Amino acid sequence: MTGMSTDYVARVASATPAQLVLINYELLFGFLKDAEAVDPESEGWPDAVQRVKGAVRVLIDGLNFKYDIARDLYGIYLYVNRLLNEARAQRRKDGLRDAGRILRPLYESFAEAERTQSGAEPVMENAQKIYAGLTYSNGRLDEYVEEGAGRGYRA
Repeated sequence: MTGMSTDYVARVASATPAQLVLINYELLFGFLKDAEAVDPESEGWPDAVQRVKGAVRVLIDGLNFKYDIARDLYGIYLYVNRLLNEARAQRRKDGLRDAGRILRPLYESFAEAERTQSGAEPVMENAQKIYAGLTYSNGRLDEYVEEGAGRGYRA
């Protein structure tokens, strides 16, 4: 994805399960945007669509079928995957746009659920703490990584 930054690394390291889903959606939308910028007749078209399909696959793999809603999401994701397959094979951008229109409301629903969620713990328990902010470095954003004791494997 063009413009992908190390911001995602810091976000993933401190993300709750709901925030990880949102990050996956954001990456997917970035891949969609990149694919829409590619000419469908070019050699790069299949790879661009494949990256979007890979992001949908991550969402499918993350479903927890202990919950009924996972079956509904699974059906939606399979439909989106079919749209992407057709877009790739027919070399048309319509499938990309339709996929985005279907997935955007799901992202917004997950974002609302995440905002109302309280007390969720980050998925990565033993990750480094990253602090970012403006310092005396000519207006650029610097990050400080706190090296804590007890990271890694314990024997």
